Amino acid sequence: MNYNKIKNELRKIINKDTVFVCIGTHRVNFDKFGPLCGDYLKSKNIPHFGDSSNNVNGVNMYERLNEIYKKNKIDNKNIVAIDASITHNEKNVNTIGINKSRGVKPGAGIGKMFPEVGDNSILMYTLHKEDLNPTIDGYRTGKGKKFDKSDLHLIEENARILTDLIEEVYNEACNINII
Repeated sequence: MNYNKIKNELRKIINKDTVFVCIGTHRVNFDKFGPLCGDYLKSKNIPHFGDSSNNVNGVNMYERLNEIYKKNKIDNKNIVAIDASITHNEKNVNTIGINKSRGVKPGAGIGKMFPEVGDNSILMYTLHKEDLNPTIDGYRTGKGKKFDKSDLHLIEENARILTDLIEEVYNEACNINII
């Protein structure tokens, strides 16, 4: 992972008005990236929604988005969505991508149609498209491809590294704008 490149990309999408929406569920290993990032952001007191104790996921997506956008009145904030993603390119597995021009469509990789979340997005590619069905079957039946513990370790490590970089850039942004 090229930390300087990621930090430079984060500087393009993070400002003092940034709020992170961490999407996923802590109950499915390949979808834990968002909640883990939320846990780390929580420990750093960085504004966010979604963590291991209060997921933003397919089960509660509409309810949570309504809560986030309506009740908290964050429409004028810079929303950065953080989510795990399925990739078509096997070389991208266990890498982080930053999209400076749009949010994320949660669940799109598994055929769900939720509204786009965020102005920008940060994704960790946790599964190759061809591994999706065998991995899901492994969860459902206990047979087939399992999600390896080493894969989970990489997700945890990437979440920690990413949130350390976010903290650094977020603090820079807040200090730059202090008069």
